[in-house]
Amino acid sequence: MQTQRIKLVSVNIERDWHYETVFAFLKAEKPEVVCLQEILDRDIPRFKKELQMEGLFVPTALSNLGRGTEALAKAGIKNGNAIFTSLPISLSNSFSYCECGDDGVTHETRNFHKVLVYLTVEKGDKSFSIATTHFTWTPNGESNDEQRRNMTALLKVLTSFPELILCGDFNAPRGGEIWGALAARYQDNIPLTYDSSLDPFLHRLLNSKKLVVDGLWSTPHYRVSGVRLVEGVSDHKAVVGFVEKK
Repeated sequence: MQTQRIKLVSVNIERDWHYETVFAFLKAEKPEVVCLQEILDRDIPRFKKELQMEGLFVPTALSNLGRGTEALAKAGIKNGNAIFTSLPISLSNSFSYCECGDDGVTHETRNFHKVLVYLTVEKGDKSFSIATTHFTWTPNGESNDEQRRNMTALLKVLTSFPELILCGDFNAPRGGEIWGALAARYQDNIPLTYDSSLDPFLHRLLNSKKLVVDGLWSTPHYRVSGVRLVEGVSDHKAVVGFVEKK
């Protein structure tokens, strides 16, 4: 019997700064599931058309955070998290895990509204449960009380999913307290040969610390293989991997 596995990509695309490389990369890789952070709401139709995929987008912030965002914020454009797929979708949902107001976006702080975006996709007779998020930012990757509160809230939400593939930008370095909270519950599938998931040439802090902050986590129901980090796509390296049901 042929193994039923899916190819997945997760990447923080940094709004519209890297579309030339982002689209070229995704079209070359041909993943079946794409998890994106910092994607602009105005560009969701373009991603669906160019990738020939459907999916779910949830806004998290007005685009007034980071370089070159003044015009985006003035136009009321939001960024957020999305999952796109070429596979049949049997379930989609999103879950908030912070106290950021009823409108679903933040306006005044650096940090985004905390949302977990979730899809169940079907391939053959197998179902794959996939979620992505953009976790709380802190300076220099140091843990703080806001991260601790949000991680407690996130882990509570995650108890609803007995099996899961979880990916995204966690803004917390491997080996630290917050990453460790996830590692206590899930399998960390980023190979230890990588010492950073920040792009050395495209990240705004070219001399920043080497930190693995982008994750690909799994419950024991899944086998994850062939994981690699690809630079030259965005300010974060893209995470690429294959997932199969055990």
